[in-house]
Amino acid sequence: MLQVPAPPADTVAKEAAPATAGVITPAEELARIEQLFAQGEQHEARQRLLDFHHAHPQWPLPPELQAKLPKP
Repeated sequence: MLQVPAPPADTVAKEAAPATAGVITPAEELARIEQLFAQGEQHEARQRLLDFHHAHPQWPLPPELQAKLPKP
């Protein structure tokens, strides 16, 4: 009888992962932006903050991030 090898464990895990796996919530993105600022990645952090603000204009920003947005 011919036995078929089992797929690698990482393939099984990816297939079993929920559809939302890899989706970053707004709160997670803000945390990542804060982390980028803390690491000195000013340009990337500012660009991601602008993109975030355009995508989620109603999302409340912490005062320290709000201060980093360009003034209208």
